[in-house]
Amino acid sequence: KEQNFITFKSQHHKNPTTGGEMDPELENFLRSIGLEDRLAACKRKGFKSYDRFDETVLNKLGFSILQKIAFQRQRPICELSVTRAATSSSAPRTPSAQAEPNLAFPNATNDIKQLVQVLKSGNNVRKSDAAQDLLNLARDNDTKIEIIRAGVVHLVHLLRTGTAEGKLRAAKLLSVLAFDNNSKTKIAEAKALQPLVQLLSRGCAEGRTQAAALLKILASNNKINDAIVRENAVDPLFEMLSSGTDEGKKEAMKALTVLTKNIHQHQTTSAAVQPLVQLWSTGNINEKNQAESVLKHLARNSVNKNMIMGAGAEAPLMQLLRNGDDAGMTQAQGRFGSLQLNNNNNNNNNNNNNNNNNNNNDQTANGTSGAIKSLLSRFTSDNMSERTRAAEAVSEFARNNSNISDPSLVVLVDPLEWLLRNGDAAGKRAAASAVKNLVYKNESLSVFAMNAGVLRPLVKLLNGDDDEGKLEAAEALSNLAHSNVNNQLAIVHAGAVPKLVQLLSSQITGGRTLAASVISNLSYNNAECQSTIQKAGAIQPLVRLVKSGDQFEKKQAAKALDSLALNNTNTKTMIANADALEPLVHLLSAGNHAGKTQAARTLSSLATISEVQVSLARFGAIKPAVQLLCERDLKGKTQAAWLLYRLACNNNNKAAINRAGATNPLTTLKNSGDNQGRNIAIQVLKKLE
Repeated sequence: KEQNFITFKSQHHKNPTTGGEMDPELENFLRSIGLEDRLAACKRKGFKSYDRFDETVLNKLGFSILQKIAFQRQRPICELSVTRAATSSSAPRTPSAQAEPNLAFPNATNDIKQLVQVLKSGNNVRKSDAAQDLLNLARDNDTKIEIIRAGVVHLVHLLRTGTAEGKLRAAKLLSVLAFDNNSKTKIAEAKALQPLVQLLSRGCAEGRTQAAALLKILASNNKINDAIVRENAVDPLFEMLSSGTDEGKKEAMKALTVLTKNIHQHQTTSAAVQPLVQLWSTGNINEKNQAESVLKHLARNSVNKNMIMGAGAEAPLMQLLRNGDDAGMTQAQGRFGSLQLNNNNNNNNNNNNNNNNNNNNDQTANGTSGAIKSLLSRFTSDNMSERTRAAEAVSEFARNNSNISDPSLVVLVDPLEWLLRNGDAAGKRAAASAVKNLVYKNESLSVFAMNAGVLRPLVKLLNGDDDEGKLEAAEALSNLAHSNVNNQLAIVHAGAVPKLVQLLSSQITGGRTLAASVISNLSYNNAECQSTIQKAGAIQPLVRLVKSGDQFEKKQAAKALDSLALNNTNTKTMIANADALEPLVHLLSAGNHAGKTQAARTLSSLATISEVQVSLARFGAIKPAVQLLCERDLKGKTQAAWLLYRLACNNNNKAAINRAGATNPLTTLKNSGDNQGRNIAIQVLKKLE
């Protein structure tokens, strides 16, 4: 084509040096393609070199390759040779050696084939030029599809092995070619992601920016989005947030924002995520919002959450809590909440990553240790308000990391105990909240906290005048008492029970539910605590809650009665005599599902007494028990079966149970329940024979 054009000029331009008249055939040709307004300039200037042959003329003529060569290399057309190199390895032929051309409109498909051949077999410089030529051609979707079909594999090879300029041009061209899902898929299938991540990590500044831009485009495809995360592109994008050019930083954040759907699958480090945390702290409002969104999704992985906290994410949030207005404080608290992690998801992630357990544990330990050191350092302030804020931060950290049993957490207990004893009302509340969250389902830390002396100031706070403080203290005591006999006894001996019984009848929002919860944990399978609580008068207010409380209060009161009655016949009799049976049957019949399940459990415990079996049948317990047996939840089914088993110990109740239709759902439970459900169903069916 180049040779054709050169021959065309030599034969149809009378005087290319001085201008002169244009050949009528050339003039008619230019008119036919809509260049009337350029005829005078063409006549005057000629076609001698690129600066005499402007981009408009080249575009209209369709010589896109010549356009690129002329304008990018800034060389006369007659000196160009890249297209010949695509079709022949021999030396360039002179214009005089060419045959008479056929002046048809140029065909882009032929251009593409020639340039792809250069991509395939040329040297690095020619490959880079060919990529730029193809970029110039890629002006419509049909051409883009043709380039992808013919050359995407070779472009990816250039992206992997080319010069810095070649890699940059390949990335730019791929960005233009990725115009729809099909083209993005073709690029990914050509294994472009790995060299893109390498360019992102080790390329020149412009190359890194272009790599981020291309990853952003490709990530709009959900399947490729996941593959990009698995290709470890996330940490290099984080790094660009601090070391990239201004444009690079923008492209990196855009890419991260698109990757949020799958970004939790990537496990980062505190060092890697630091630029994102820094941007969250110091960026403009748009940057902060984007960083927050990325951090929120990243923190769905427990390892990442600890890395984020270890990288200092807690500091800017607490700064906002300290200095912000009401809206800012709400926003900051919401951001803390966005770093929470569902424990079930944690377990699933851990099961799915067994092969990486050792590495994960190391990363978790490092991130947790860094966060703990940061939190501990804040208790050294002489300012009471600063210590209070430190306790609030510990509370949030512990609440969001309830699955962590890091031994270094114990260093936080002593400063919290000091604040419980010496702080103002706000400080004591914050310290109690922190203790509550630290010891939640953590027996070793519960024992350590009790030995460190948190019990007495907690009981003092429970007996004080601060309603919020009472609730925080009560919940901390509940968590300390959970499944620990020694802690249960210590709390009872410290004088907590009378105030808890009072709280059962209080008007403090949430106080009654919480008091019932503490009593449940204190009395569970502990005869001495059961006796003390019963003597303090807890049974009557608990029965009142079952009768007239809200759904949460009813369920929690029923649970407390169950704990008080466990393995204690005297207490069971007292509960039955306190008119608890009828409201418990009503809860079994009309409560929410959790309430029904708990009512069935409590009633089955009380029904070990023969008189209670008779009373429950009289109050109509059999029908709602069978109805619960027909529901889908296995736990509810099992508790209902236990209740029917107790009731069937009375011969008069057996016929009523059969008439209520218990046989079929019991048979279903026997065939499809869990081990406990199957066993109890078998026993009930045997009793009913």
